[in-house]
Amino acid sequence: MKNIIEILKESNIELTKEQEDSITKLVNDNYKTIAEFDKQKEKLSLAENNAKDIQTKFDDFKKSYDGVDVEELRNKINTLTNDIDTQKTTYETQISKMNLDSVLSAKAKEYGCKDFDLAKSQFNYDDLLKSKDQTNDIDKAFKTLKENKPILFEEEQKGPTATGNIVGSSGQGENPNAEDLLLRQAMGLTTEKK
Repeated sequence: MKNIIEILKESNIELTKEQEDSITKLVNDNYKTIAEFDKQKEKLSLAENNAKDIQTKFDDFKKSYDGVDVEELRNKINTLTNDIDTQKTTYETQISKMNLDSVLSAKAKEYGCKDFDLAKSQFNYDDLLKSKDQTNDIDKAFKTLKENKPILFEEEQKGPTATGNIVGSSGQGENPNAEDLLLRQAMGLTTEKK
């Protein structure tokens, strides 16, 4: 491509150096060469082809969902989400009940409960399940149940009040060898310790 200054000189137009610089600057700022134009045209063509490919893919995608009711899909998604939430809540409740049953069973053994299932039926299970201080509330429930229905619990074994020989005393007092000594004496053996 010819330079604009050369074209003007061929047309017998005389320019000063300042005019040439000004015209050159304006042309460079406002006009592109054919090579630059071709590059831009190529980029535009490539972008148009990409847009066509994307549109074709989108149209194919839409065809695969022709006849599908979007509202029905939304309802199914909402239903499945609710089912998952319900199932999660159910599992968490089951785990809480299992943990409570385990604690109740241990406490029942600790309190000497004879029939755990019957004792468990006497508690307000839901209140214990929701309790913030479960351990303390379980203790209170067992104490109350033991006071109100002692038949559900084993009687506490009371230790003997007196020690020593209950049947017949030899008068030897607290001497643990007293019976042995009396027996030796009756047999005619020596009662001295060696």
